[in-house]
Amino acid sequence: MKLDRIFNSVRAHKILLTIVIDTILLFLSLSLAYLIRLGSIDEIAIRYINQIFVIALILVPFKILMFWIFNLYHISFRYISFEEVLSVIKASAITSPMIAFIALIFRDWVIFSGFPRSVIFIDFFLTVFFITGMRAFFRLYYSGPNSKKRKDILIVGAGSAGEQLVRDMVRSERSSFLPVGFIDDNPKKNIP
Repeated sequence: MKLDRIFNSVRAHKILLTIVIDTILLFLSLSLAYLIRLGSIDEIAIRYINQIFVIALILVPFKILMFWIFNLYHISFRYISFEEVLSVIKASAITSPMIAFIALIFRDWVIFSGFPRSVIFIDFFLTVFFITGMRAFFRLYYSGPNSKKRKDILIVGAGSAGEQLVRDMVRSERSSFLPVGFIDDNPKKNIP
């Protein structure tokens, strides 16, 4: 029981750290979208800095919520795959139009005058780049030369998902695990 609490505590800290890193990256992607669009830090500082903060205060928590809904905080970076990259793209595609929605709702506010609409598209690409890039970096770190030697493991479930997992582990030279067998409750899958 105590081990479960420790495990859950460590997992909760990892999730919290990931959310903090994502929050920083999402604010950075929005700020860089403005910089790429306008090309001038002076213009951003004078005219758009408040606009960026208002959008970020609404948009960043919404993006984090969408990432949570798309299960981006429930997987280990060690095993990020194409499906998780697609989840980042889907969540970003849902949240990026939120910038336009915010600007539309507050269009009569002085702070939103001159809103550059191309920021929406630039922010989308930067969000996908930063969020997937950070996860890919950690995957490479965990599976690179700094990683531990392969550990022997048993795969629970001898069905097609377990078989695919074994294929991926064996195929990857950088996998931290070496599957040595299956455990399954279906007696038909027992191999003598």
